[in-house]
Amino acid sequence: MKVKILGVSLEANLGNPQTARRFEDSVEQALLKMREAEAEPRGSDGMKMQCQAVYDAMEQIFGTEGAQAVLGKPEELDILRCMDAFDEYVNIYGKQVGPMIEKRVERYSRARLNGR
Repeated sequence: MKVKILGVSLEANLGNPQTARRFEDSVEQALLKMREAEAEPRGSDGMKMQCQAVYDAMEQIFGTEGAQAVLGKPEELDILRCMDAFDEYVNIYGKQVGPMIEKRVERYSRARLNGR
């Protein structure tokens, strides 16, 4: 299934329940790491931790190549780009995957009503 994050087209088996579980877990882990980063005394260290959390989450679903296509290499990460990407990442199922599934369900429901 193809989705877009920050205009970058990515592909993953997002219709698979195990992938959906990994996605949910990756979001939870990223949020935990981001909260931990807030406690860092140096802002730059907190930013680095937050970026790494986003990178790790995306890498779990889209692989290293996909994470780098959206965010860049780990040493090039930018907090604003990471936060924008994470916002789109956490909404993949609600805004991109869910509507694709709903269209198919609707199509089959209409077909059943029409006697197909």
